[in-house]
Amino acid sequence: MAETIHVLQIGGSSLALAYQIPQGVSWHYEAARIPEAAQRSEIDVCILGEVSPGVCSDLLPGLAPYTVFYTKGFPGDSPEGEKLIRSKAAAFLDLGDVSAVQEFIRLLPKRFYRERYGQKMLLFPDPVRTGMSVNFEGHLWENTRLPQSDVFRPLVSYRESVPMEAGIPLEIWLEYAVEGPAAIELTVRKFRAGATDQLLRTWHLAEEEMTAPFFLDDEGESGYLCFSIRARGEGTLRIGPLHYRYAKCGAGEFLPGGEQHAADNRQEILSFFHPGDLKPPLCVYFSGYRQQEGFEGYQMMHRMGAPFLLFSDPRIEGGAFYLGTEQYESMIVDVIQEKLGYLEFSHDQLILSGISMGSVGALYYGAITRPHAVIVGKPIPNVGSVALNEQYLRPGGFPTSLDVLRMCTGGSLEEDAAALNQRIWDRIDQADWTRTEIAASYMQQDDYDPNGFEDLLEHLRGRKVRLYGKGMEGRHNDNTEAVTEWFQYQYRRMLREDFDRGYLR
Repeated sequence: MAETIHVLQIGGSSLALAYQIPQGVSWHYEAARIPEAAQRSEIDVCILGEVSPGVCSDLLPGLAPYTVFYTKGFPGDSPEGEKLIRSKAAAFLDLGDVSAVQEFIRLLPKRFYRERYGQKMLLFPDPVRTGMSVNFEGHLWENTRLPQSDVFRPLVSYRESVPMEAGIPLEIWLEYAVEGPAAIELTVRKFRAGATDQLLRTWHLAEEEMTAPFFLDDEGESGYLCFSIRARGEGTLRIGPLHYRYAKCGAGEFLPGGEQHAADNRQEILSFFHPGDLKPPLCVYFSGYRQQEGFEGYQMMHRMGAPFLLFSDPRIEGGAFYLGTEQYESMIVDVIQEKLGYLEFSHDQLILSGISMGSVGALYYGAITRPHAVIVGKPIPNVGSVALNEQYLRPGGFPTSLDVLRMCTGGSLEEDAAALNQRIWDRIDQADWTRTEIAASYMQQDDYDPNGFEDLLEHLRGRKVRLYGKGMEGRHNDNTEAVTEWFQYQYRRMLREDFDRGYLR
């Protein structure tokens, strides 16, 4: 990884004189003043010591959250210092713990590099068989009935290998479930790049080692990883996607501050919170369908200047519409409430938004959180109908919708699709929308959910709610630019008219 991490230290004694600075880290020290580089957002990490409150104010525009650390002597009690700590989610660095400081410095290039990547491997349709009888639930699970065995037996090997670049550690997360007295073990083998017979290292991961994402250290050498699963005992084993991501070694998921939340069934929701300028509203954006894992909409939301919260659904092929078990859905609500509490905002200082798959998240959780507004583009609230239309309107166009239907209902029949639709409409019908404004831009010939906007109008008819929309010519995946432009216009308008603030371009 040919990337240099720029660290700015202001105040105190230069740590570069007392500690070993790893390769790939450029250390900038100033006793009191701010170099121009910090104001040009060229600093990746900032360490603050005894500085004046004015320095805190000048630093605010140029630093990303979760990259600021302050030491003893920092004026955190001053209004300027307190604002910097809260708006940048700054963390305390204890210079009295010498070994901890050296470890902090050693990990800088592995925590704050800019590259982001995440992907998943599905077992269906291309695993290497090992003689056991299996059946598949779409792309959700591979189900295997394990015969009694006291020793680990090979179960499945992935045909794909995963490249591992020097300087970039990886983290892995396997979705699986075990029923009965059975156990699994995930084996990871690292081979030297360009060779098939030079094994560098092997990891054998038991279940207790996979309760959190497992970090694979690059150890300074490029290579590629091969994965296989073994099992023992007796019972049923369900294997889902294997996720692999560039790791930030504890600094966050994809971005410093990114969070992973996992339900008991090991299904994840990812979130990233940016405190912005700490002024209302909190703008929540649900990512749309995306095969490559990560957060969507960062730059768009960041330009607004307000606090924002991003959600990403990494399940199945490209997301599962933010629907799940009661525990899974409660995690999303809890994250929203937690960030409102951090900002000391009320529910009417909240805006939920999303496009396409993200529109379902915005409407579904808007019905729970009673926000000031919901802004959606290409709304598709009839998720069950989206799956049925895979047969009737767009064969092969969006097959992952069938997996979502099976995941949410356990079936794939028309009555299952109707039940999934009703689940979403029940949530919307039971909500209190009296203080919520809903703005929707929809496709007039939408081939995913042709009746989505009309059904929304019908379900909210006679209710005290402000709902308005704009129809765009085209099918679901057409004219995205116009939908996005209207979507952002609604944000600009609400920020200006309802919260007396401008929009930062």
